[in-house]
Amino acid sequence: TEKPSRTPGSAPPPQPPAPVMTARYENVNSRLLGYTGEVRVTNPGDVAGADWTVVVTFSDDSEIGKVSGAQWRQDGQTVTFTGSAVPAGKSQTIRFDVRDSAAFAKGPASCAIDGRPCEGL
Repeated sequence: TEKPSRTPGSAPPPQPPAPVMTARYENVNSRLLGYTGEVRVTNPGDVAGADWTVVVTFSDDSEIGKVSGAQWRQDGQTVTFTGSAVPAGKSQTIRFDVRDSAAFAKGPASCAIDGRPCEGL
């Protein structure tokens, strides 16, 4: 029979917590009956962040057109953008065209990343 080992098993080193992602909203182009919006998702941490979700809410009948930089879906006045982990110290930019019936619309009513408000709004 084997004697039990007296050396404790080596536990894997603890993983650092995923960094808190930040986001900044900006209108990059305004035009009659619409605009182009941009959200920059940033990972300020030292390790890759987790997948993220940005929710943009409009106060009217705005409709999303072309989108680059994220998967997306629109449900009424709410648009949900999702993306994969952002490397440490890097950012990911989402750019989207918005059709709005209001002349020279100003932008969305709100923007949040993983439930926290975006900067810039």
